[in-house]
Amino acid sequence: MQSITNNNFDKHFALRPLKAAKVSEISEATAASTTPASDRVNFHIGNPVQDDRLLFLYLQYILGFKNEFNLTDYNPTAICNRLNWQEKDKKKLDLLFNSVKNSGPYMPRGGFNRTDPNYLIKHFHSWLTEKQQEPLHYDLGEKSGKRECIIASGGRWEALRIFLHSLNEYLLADRVDIFQFALEIPEHLLQYNSLNFNDIGSDQNVIIDLIADHFAADNSNPAFLLIGKKISEQVRRSLRLLALNHPLFFVELNDAPNNISIAREAGMQNKVLRFITPSVFSEQFRKLPVIFIAGNTEFIKVIETIHFQLKGTPSASEVELLSYLLINYSDTVESKNNFVESESQFEELENFEYSQGASLIKKVTGILESKSVLFDKKINNLSDYVINLELRTQKLNNRFIPVTDTLQSKTALECLDELICKLDDNEYHNQLSESFLNVFAETFKHYNSAQLTLISGSSRTALSILGFHCGIDELITCDLSWTYEDCFPSVKAFPLTSDYNLDIKKIKKFINDNRKSVNKKTAFVFNNPHNATGKVFNSRVIKELMTFLIQNDIYIIDDLAYQNVMPFDSIDGPKTIKQLSIDLVNEGKLFSDQLSKVISVHSISKTDCFAGARLAVAEIIDYELSEKFKTAVELIKPNLMAVLLSYLFYRNRQGLKNNYWLLRNKILGEKLLAIKKALKELPADRNPFDINIIEPEGSMYPQLVINKLPDGLSLDWLSSGLATQGIGLVPLSTFARTSEGFDLGRMAFRLTLGGTDNPDTIYTKTRRVIIDLNRIIGEEKTKYNRISLIKSNTFSHSFSQVNKAAKYWEALENKLKIESNNNLHKRIKELSFPNSNSRIFEHFNDVYLAERLSSLKNIFLDRIELLNNTAAFVAEQGAGYLTEHLYKELYKDNIEDRQIRFRNRTFDRTVHPTQNYSLDIDKHLRIHTENILHGKSFDNFEIQNFSGSLVKEFLGQSVAINSIQESDELIFDLHSLLDSELYAQIHSTESFETFLSFWGDWDGSNRPSGQGHRLIAAALLENVTQLADLITLLLNADRSISIDARQLREIKLLPEHNKEFWNLLHEITALTNHLEKRYRSVLPFSVSSGKIRSIGMKLGLAADPLTKLWQHNDGLEQRMINLRRKRRDKLEYYFSLNKNLRKTLYDLVPKIGKNISNFDLIIKAASYKNILNRFILTPRIHQKLINAKDQFSINTTVHNIMELNELSGKYGNPGMVLALQVSMSTDAESL
Repeated sequence: MQSITNNNFDKHFALRPLKAAKVSEISEATAASTTPASDRVNFHIGNPVQDDRLLFLYLQYILGFKNEFNLTDYNPTAICNRLNWQEKDKKKLDLLFNSVKNSGPYMPRGGFNRTDPNYLIKHFHSWLTEKQQEPLHYDLGEKSGKRECIIASGGRWEALRIFLHSLNEYLLADRVDIFQFALEIPEHLLQYNSLNFNDIGSDQNVIIDLIADHFAADNSNPAFLLIGKKISEQVRRSLRLLALNHPLFFVELNDAPNNISIAREAGMQNKVLRFITPSVFSEQFRKLPVIFIAGNTEFIKVIETIHFQLKGTPSASEVELLSYLLINYSDTVESKNNFVESESQFEELENFEYSQGASLIKKVTGILESKSVLFDKKINNLSDYVINLELRTQKLNNRFIPVTDTLQSKTALECLDELICKLDDNEYHNQLSESFLNVFAETFKHYNSAQLTLISGSSRTALSILGFHCGIDELITCDLSWTYEDCFPSVKAFPLTSDYNLDIKKIKKFINDNRKSVNKKTAFVFNNPHNATGKVFNSRVIKELMTFLIQNDIYIIDDLAYQNVMPFDSIDGPKTIKQLSIDLVNEGKLFSDQLSKVISVHSISKTDCFAGARLAVAEIIDYELSEKFKTAVELIKPNLMAVLLSYLFYRNRQGLKNNYWLLRNKILGEKLLAIKKALKELPADRNPFDINIIEPEGSMYPQLVINKLPDGLSLDWLSSGLATQGIGLVPLSTFARTSEGFDLGRMAFRLTLGGTDNPDTIYTKTRRVIIDLNRIIGEEKTKYNRISLIKSNTFSHSFSQVNKAAKYWEALENKLKIESNNNLHKRIKELSFPNSNSRIFEHFNDVYLAERLSSLKNIFLDRIELLNNTAAFVAEQGAGYLTEHLYKELYKDNIEDRQIRFRNRTFDRTVHPTQNYSLDIDKHLRIHTENILHGKSFDNFEIQNFSGSLVKEFLGQSVAINSIQESDELIFDLHSLLDSELYAQIHSTESFETFLSFWGDWDGSNRPSGQGHRLIAAALLENVTQLADLITLLLNADRSISIDARQLREIKLLPEHNKEFWNLLHEITALTNHLEKRYRSVLPFSVSSGKIRSIGMKLGLAADPLTKLWQHNDGLEQRMINLRRKRRDKLEYYFSLNKNLRKTLYDLVPKIGKNISNFDLIIKAASYKNILNRFILTPRIHQKLINAKDQFSINTTVHNIMELNELSGKYGNPGMVLALQVSMSTDAESL
């Protein structure tokens, strides 16, 4: 039996890559910037407003001070004296104060900051690594950045929900087997498409056999064993052996200390996830919502992300409560580190409503069984039916009985003391929740307290339960909204109108056109006031849309996150969806029973500036949906501290609560005025791109709009750059799902008025943002818009060679017209085209040839003019310019500069196998350019070839580019770019240096193996030829100059050597194609022989055709090895020659300067550009080369890259290949 290697383990349990949300990316980049924290601009964070005035007013109200005593600072002694609290109660006051203060902002993801871990995670980490007899090390990510421990909230079942959702969404395997040991998973957590659940009971004696039998059945699916109770050492060791040989991963939900955890078994720590409750510190803490997760860092990372998506960040108030308990009740805290055989750790299932009902049925059934002699079977069944009916009726009746407040007579201290004494008392938990719902319903009278459900989690928690566990499969919403995709299986977004209003016509049309798919599992969500636009939607439009939706049996969800939140001195915000639905009933447009389609999810995060606490309230009137929802919510451990604090606040009279909310809005208004003031006082010349502020009608999100945003400039790109400078801005387009939404939001950033900055600080930061933003946009504008080259230099002098260019072309064109028609006539005849068809000749002469020759004439004359002006420019500038230019070009390259230029390149050039125009035409044009420069004339042979190429191009016979011609394309590309560089150099003060990244398929992808050698050889030989020509021209111009005789001989033999080298490269290409065809013909092998031949083969009397082919190919392979060795030697020779010629010319630069009057020499010297310094090869290979079982091809690719870089670097041209592109990369492993 083969063991599971690390690679196999990674493959079986591989996870999809996480894609961070844009807001998260900006948050992380801003936090990581070198800007001091106090100077950072956090316009991106959606924290509620944080202000000491609000903090102390909230604290004042929960302590019961009303208005007779105003808190303006935190003085524990004075407060305790005022409240008649004892000295020992100061710590409890600290708990209340810290809980309120730290529950304002969101907690970090994972429950702590990597760079500054809080007390609670340190305490847990210490328990793992120090306070046990067998410590295990887990990383908090302080240095590595990779966390192996996080804090979650909601208790064990909620953590399991997050984990199962993570597997379903992110595990790459199509099918996953989940084994449940001593664990009865609720029904709603079993509804995952890719997860196959297997309940294997709770008997340790059979667990090994059951899992072993599963894998013995040739099952290669990854499997997870969920362990609900502690297991013996023998079982742990047996499970370890199974995990070493099969794809088995462990999830411990049994609070096992290190010494009885599978993680302590050799090689298992990275294959175990441990969900650990605070009961490891004390049994009293077992029902607290905080839970620790430790284990594999990749799974931890995904769980942290899914926790954020489905629940938000952990509860800050509960972290504060547990930390307080651990610090102040250490004498009663006992770590349970010894092995104790126990039952399942999930006794809380008994608290389900349906379990309570089941318990009652069980009791009644027991009575019936004891009296069974008195009842026959029919009466027994009837009794069961009656009991179930009574239970259902009782539930229905309870939904209309208002909840009561049992804590109303108790002080804040008495309430807190009771909470601490009854941490594990379910009855008290229910009383606390009911008391809160009672005062909450008294505050918002449009709710029915009997139909309210308290959710210990953010509105995300409620929405994700509705979406993934209550059957609401599809959500309809408007664009530029919050990320509802995290909470519902399917989301359809509709663009807003140009003024950010609901486009009711489009929504109605979609629903009318899709009535079959839009059904009872569909909901429409309103978020009003709106995040992210700050818009308050028109109530008339909302009511019209509500009526339409309800009449079409579609649920309506009110995502009520910003009720009465606005930056004005008012709390008179828009009506909620529930209030509008009541209005519709009163107006006779809806029946009262139709209100069951309305769902309210009321978050207190932004309204009460209590985001970190994680608390929301849902009103669900529909009975069936409500029961599903409550079944899921009852498994979430309550955020006791958050509920208590909110209860203490909401039990105040309405006027006090209104005062608090009014102060909140007043502070938001002060911040908005500071932003507007900063913009208003900025001089117009400091705001050239007309940045403006659109204030929100509701919520807390102004828009910063750039009215003159340059075309092509992306705010998404800008925001990333700003974040590195400590400026956090979120583009409004981040929230777009439609093209219309993106277009509507592309010119604006969404700001936030939350956070801790006061108005003066906001004024300063806003001014900085607007000034910096204008500056950066100005800088980026130059990169995103084409800049016309301003021609500053003109030249009147013409050299004699150049004056002949126009007449030369006229004569050439006349010859080409005649010869091309003759050639076309021959080709038509060969191709059996109808001779009488004169249309071909008409089109050829009147359209193709006229346009093509006109274009070629312009190219020809432009190049001649460029060279003429180059000579004139050098004549004006003098020898100093020329020598400076040559010294620069002849100096060796360095790897650091090449890496920088490669990273800053603007594009990669590639060759398409078919082109509009033939390469042959470019070759001919170059010949005639050289003829003009050197005073030569054309001959008839060249005319025939040129005209033949024109005809082939016209007929489409020479436009395809094969692997051999790809090197020619590279050289022509380089020359075109170098001409542009030369033009800018002599005509303008603007200049640029060519750096061409040539992107080619090679090494068995779509081009033959060794294609990279051919391309680099082409550039190398071209550069060597130019250097040799320059030396030859100099020697002819100045006979007094002498160079090494051996080098002179090499220059003279260069054409012959070049030809030999190209022939060698052609031979390698041909042999490569030959071998590939031969192997392809027998793979997969399908050679079969007759009976007689088979007997002869066994006796050695007849040859095996496959063996014979292999032997023949083996000879060809040996020949290939020899050719490749020669290729390497030749390449090394040319790189060496290039270096030597470069050094020789470097020494001769002063001599060139003295011969500035020689036209041919000056043209060659002034136009010389070191091609090798301006070219880099960026090969592309197909992923199948990497993933193939036979690694020969990819090994050859790596060898070739290394060989090219080794040879080029040895002779002063390092890094000819700096990157490798993988195409068709659908498999992450190929990357």
